[in-house]
Amino acid sequence: MSATDAQPALKSPAQVLGVSGLPSAVDVVIIGAGPAGLTLASLLRRHRPSTRVVVLERQRFPRHKIGESLVVDINRVLADMGALDAVESAGFVNKYGATFIWGDRRSPVKFLWSEGEELVRAPEGYHLHHTWHVDRPRYDQILADNARGLGAAMHEGCKVHEVIFEGETAIGVRIVDDTGQEASLRARWVIDCAGGHGPLTQALGGKRIDDALRNIAVFGYLRGMRKTEALTGLPGSERTLILTHPYGWFWVIPISPEVTSVGFITRLDTYRAVGGSDAQAFYEARLRELPEFETLFAEATLCDHRDEGKLVHTVAEYSYTCTRLHGPGWALCGDAGGFVDAILSVGCFLGQTHAQFLAYALCSVLDDDCDEDLALSSYATVVGENLSAFRHVAYLFYAFNPSVHTWWSQCAAELRASTVVPDGDDRDAFVAFFTGFSARSALYEDAVSAFGGRFLLDVGEQLFGDAGRFAGRSIREGVDSARKFVRRNPVLRLRDDVSSRPFALPRTGSGRLAPVARLDLGEPGARVGGLPTAKRLYLPQALADLPERMDGRLSLRELAQDLAARTLGLSADAAFREVCKVGYRLHCMGAVEEAEAVDQTCAPQA
Repeated sequence: MSATDAQPALKSPAQVLGVSGLPSAVDVVIIGAGPAGLTLASLLRRHRPSTRVVVLERQRFPRHKIGESLVVDINRVLADMGALDAVESAGFVNKYGATFIWGDRRSPVKFLWSEGEELVRAPEGYHLHHTWHVDRPRYDQILADNARGLGAAMHEGCKVHEVIFEGETAIGVRIVDDTGQEASLRARWVIDCAGGHGPLTQALGGKRIDDALRNIAVFGYLRGMRKTEALTGLPGSERTLILTHPYGWFWVIPISPEVTSVGFITRLDTYRAVGGSDAQAFYEARLRELPEFETLFAEATLCDHRDEGKLVHTVAEYSYTCTRLHGPGWALCGDAGGFVDAILSVGCFLGQTHAQFLAYALCSVLDDDCDEDLALSSYATVVGENLSAFRHVAYLFYAFNPSVHTWWSQCAAELRASTVVPDGDDRDAFVAFFTGFSARSALYEDAVSAFGGRFLLDVGEQLFGDAGRFAGRSIREGVDSARKFVRRNPVLRLRDDVSSRPFALPRTGSGRLAPVARLDLGEPGARVGGLPTAKRLYLPQALADLPERMDGRLSLRELAQDLAARTLGLSADAAFREVCKVGYRLHCMGAVEEAEAVDQTCAPQA
């Protein structure tokens, strides 16, 4: 299908009645009722109740989906959409973290969500000490009930066989239900949340399989697996378990007190070469080769948990990217926009986090609060950067480093280079990523207060409440040096390789995007893990032109005086504090150089 192909006219409302209850026109039609699509529907209705939303799902619930493990920062999204209490009370197995057994040494390394809870401010309205191992049919049903309860219409058994365009603008969809009845639906926005085989992903997304991650997942459900405190955690304190194997790695995810999802990831060519014609035989052989087999799996049996008539399932070549995420009247969201890997259990988290951003963007555009191109391009940029960060870590993982310590050290270095995680202990840096907190650079409050620039030297104060967690000498010295620098009231000059552009970020709980200025600092020749690095900083709109005014002529105090004069209600002292913060962060980024020192007096601490 080409966006420019001539399209027949939409059917009239009278013709639409063939599909029971389907309206003739809506504001947003969502293709696919997975976690991303249902999160998008809920947030559109919750933050803009007048929005007419229809979700179309080709299957009927319940349906089998893989991806049962969540990361803890998804609690933030569930709270925003009003579904957290329902998920909490559903009886899912609580997930308190993960254990990694990596490389030749089989010593388990444990990460707890409670460690990550120390990385962020105490949240309001939700907790961060546990999330869940979910049974996906039930989890998706909870999200569907939530969306319906907020007023979104959901139609199951409806396949979208065509997206309708006028020129390059999507204006609706053609549908056939599972009885063979056809209909058309007009929409201001068509959002494809139908995964890698969705109609817009296939036609316009520029989907590309990731050659570096041509893997296959071979998985089943075990009943009667033994649990230990060191490896899985005991009932009431359970964790995901990741087990390395010479051919790949296993996930071990408890989804009920009796049943555990156990899957093996290996390269597709390895699966074929080692004898993958019989998936169950391949799976059982690899499981028995684990040193931990006797401890965990010796008494376990495969079960047909989904009543599908088979014990072992396969999914191949599921890692892919899309080169285009939006266009006039349409966007991709969730797995439709790309999928990385199962390694850190971030599928639902990324899909729902990106759906939250897109919901805020669409609410803003529908209310004419934000330019459409700015809103959607900001969304696409953040989605691309988040997927890229997790993809790079997956590459590191599959490099089969000799120990998990080497892995998270490289992971931390990779993420540090893109200023997504704090520059402290490697383990803490990895925790910021593993919990999902690193993706909070897509949120306005965090981006402008703590997650911009390097947010490295002062992370102890800004994120942890005290400097104790990053108490190393280099961190303390860096903090002192940066503070002394701004106290000197320097005249600063922005480096030539710093670019600034308008951007928009979600303001949590508002349902709308907030305009900001985004600064990107390029470092030609600087590479980490073979990849070019960049640093970025977000500034509130009131400070958007401040970096450009750092042109080697005005001191920080003079810039503050100018800012106070131009900004209604901002006192000189408040302006000075804000200017010093910006100067401090730009200095930490290495984005400015000192033209001269003017006044050796008392600038406030950044």
